[in-house]
Amino acid sequence: PGAADPNRSLLGIAQSIAAEMMNGMAYDQDINCRTVGRCTFGPVLDREVGDLVHPAPLARERNFIYARYDPELTRAGLDDLDLARVSPEAVSALDSVAAVNDLLKIGRNYGAKYLDVKKHLAPFA
Repeated sequence: PGAADPNRSLLGIAQSIAAEMMNGMAYDQDINCRTVGRCTFGPVLDREVGDLVHPAPLARERNFIYARYDPELTRAGLDDLDLARVSPEAVSALDSVAAVNDLLKIGRNYGAKYLDVKKHLAPFA
């Protein structure tokens, strides 16, 4: 249920606050790192900001290199990683301890598909 759902109970709203705050803080930290550092890889944040990936070589005015590897834990995102048997609901919970093996598969498949150490972290490769 989204924020626009008029049928959300007070309890439902209270239960979602922690996750919504965590998402907001993660977005804030991500955008801060992309603007202060030189972002070499990351998904689009939104239509207005874009991905803030800098195609130029390491610039002196940037304090650090930043790459954001952030698999999408949706049905479409998991299908893109050839993980049709993984449940998006199971792996997207904040306390998904039971899904550790699936989370490891997600990390391995995402890394195999998107991680390019020489391109994203060139000075350190």
